[in-house]
Amino acid sequence: MRKLICGMVLSAGLLLFFAGLQVGAQSAPQVPESLQLYIGEQKVVPVFDVSRVSVGDREIVDIRVLDANQILATGRKRGMTDIILWDSGGNRRTVQVQVLMPVDALVGQIRDLLADVENANVRLIGDRVVIDGRLLLKSDFDRVAAIAGAFGDGRVVNLTVLDRGSENEMVGRMILKDIGLETVQVKIVGDTAFLSGHVFSQGQKDRLVKLAETQLKNVVDLVEIKDIMIEMDIIFLQIEKSRGHDVGNNLLAGNVSGAISAQGSRGHENGAYTPVTVQVGWNVDVTHVMNLVLSRGDGKILSRPHISTKSGESGRFHSGGEFYFKVEGNEAADLKNVEYGLILEVLPELRSDDQVISQVSVDVTVPVNKSGSEDLNLEKFSTKSTVTCRLGESIVMSGFIESLQNYFKEKTPLLGDIPLLNLFFARSVRSNSNKELIAILTPRLLTPEAVPASSNRAAHQPTLTDEVKEKPDAPPRARRWYRK
Repeated sequence: MRKLICGMVLSAGLLLFFAGLQVGAQSAPQVPESLQLYIGEQKVVPVFDVSRVSVGDREIVDIRVLDANQILATGRKRGMTDIILWDSGGNRRTVQVQVLMPVDALVGQIRDLLADVENANVRLIGDRVVIDGRLLLKSDFDRVAAIAGAFGDGRVVNLTVLDRGSENEMVGRMILKDIGLETVQVKIVGDTAFLSGHVFSQGQKDRLVKLAETQLKNVVDLVEIKDIMIEMDIIFLQIEKSRGHDVGNNLLAGNVSGAISAQGSRGHENGAYTPVTVQVGWNVDVTHVMNLVLSRGDGKILSRPHISTKSGESGRFHSGGEFYFKVEGNEAADLKNVEYGLILEVLPELRSDDQVISQVSVDVTVPVNKSGSEDLNLEKFSTKSTVTCRLGESIVMSGFIESLQNYFKEKTPLLGDIPLLNLFFARSVRSNSNKELIAILTPRLLTPEAVPASSNRAAHQPTLTDEVKEKPDAPPRARRWYRK
């Protein structure tokens, strides 16, 4: 009986002991792993048997120990920091603290930052700040994204979209205007430019893509390259203009038939000489002008070459020769060559279906002999220009002039020096001759579709040189030129 009572007492004591342990365990506060505060907000944080506290940045959060099981946290500045807690046994726990801006204050601050962004709306929905709207500028869209990303706590939601609207059309027109091509199209969707159509060289395509990349972040290139051959019909025309006088008649010169007369002459109308200047023309029928010059005996066709080249690549014509000379050096002498004569280089580039931009350079090099010198001497005349014309229209280039002057005077002594009588006993002849070289270039398109393989190309696409021909049955002095 006594043993039974002792066992019951022992069991009751053990039950009370474990019950006390369980109650103590349940009453011990749970220390949070993270804590979130707003600026100016205070929170009592439960802890257990805390003996020491350390704060990473007291400018963000301020901590005050109330007792061994409670601390008071106050948010001061937006940011994140850590609180380290030690208990009486030396155990350590870390609490991560994030201090946020109050939602109302956050809305006001974001509105101030986006005040100058057109169509950007800032609203408070629940505990979230929502930014929405259709933005017109890429810079505004990037700015909103940066501001929303700066608040990485999930309270700011960015719902804006980039919709440039009319600005897209303006940017597209600007790209087309700068590239100068009528065969391409530019469509802008968001921040992406879609390029389509066709160009006539790889260089044109590269310039188009680089220009679009300067305006937009993404570029989709759908442009095709068409290989186009361009033929340049060329006529080198020499035009001669002269002026002068032949005044007086020496009665005693021995070559007079006996008639007493005074006469004078001048070349061209009114005796005027106007030098041919550099001209570039289009929408003009050059053939009629040439026929007029040739019919009056003032012009002569020197050469009629044809240059065929790929669009965007250069072609060259050389009429003349080469000089070879030795170049002395430390080692064996070397031979060098120098070209002389007429050299024409042309680089045509098709900019649209019928418009050509051409870079043309003409060099005329003439070897000359200088007295007392055995060195190679060359006189060079050159001109360069970049012109735009349509297919079939002509480019006129000039500026190479050779001038010859002649002067002759005879008189009878004494009588030839007396005023008025010198008209009968003296003669004065002066003449100036100017020869100018003119280059007439006419670009034409060479395509398989335009010229059947089984037919003669000249029958389908007559050139300027074919339109200017000499009439075979005309007398030598009355030779006429006509258009076919």
